[in-house]
Amino acid sequence: MVDKSTIDRCLDGITFPVAAQTVADCAQVNACPSDVISQIRDSSAGTFRSEEQVLCTLGDSTYC
Repeated sequence: MVDKSTIDRCLDGITFPVAAQTVADCAQVNACPSDVISQIRDSSAGTFRSEEQVLCTLGDSTYC
């Protein structure tokens, strides 16, 4: 599981809702860890409605 401060940095500049591919692309630009980018790209979500949904997808059940 990735800590929220890392995700905040990864998602800097994103306005939700947004396509999962766009989240992954932005995370890459923001120097997010490669394993997190892979999890976002491999997720079944076509669109993320919130940062909380991204956190849930990355395994933080607090946000599910």
